Amino acid sequence: MKKGIIGLCIISMLLNSVCVQNVKADSLNADGYYTADQNERAGGLIYQAGVSARLWYGYFSLSGFTDSTSTMAYIGYKDISIQRSSDKIHWTQEKTIPDILNTNSSSNTLTDYLITVSGGYYYRACLNHYADNGSGTTQTISNTTNAVWIY
Repeated sequence: MKKGIIGLCIISMLLNSVCVQNVKADSLNADGYYTADQNERAGGLIYQAGVSARLWYGYFSLSGFTDSTSTMAYIGYKDISIQRSSDKIHWTQEKTIPDILNTNSSSNTLTDYLITVSGGYYYRACLNHYADNGSGTTQTISNTTNAVWIY
């Protein structure tokens, strides 16, 4: 499954898309994904996370993954905000997307979640990768995609 996501990002980059800007610069691997280190695994719920955005037939397309090493009561994405800019410097919130959560799962994978936006602007998504073990422990990791021009 993880190879499929990595393949998706490679294809996305080849199609002039922008792939994966991640959560903590000091925790990025060679592919640009967040992977928990040994200390984070001991106390955290999220093992790996990544997100990408691209233009897909005029839509803003969001893809990503949130993985844990064990089954979570809830796992996925919360507080999803689509932002718009004309200069990639000044961003305004365009719309919010409802939380995307799987129940009783160890992962949540998005593949080309299409969002309708107006042309003539750059767009990006800001979100939190989220995991809840059902016993009162939760973890969130903030993430933002790179900007994508929608013509």
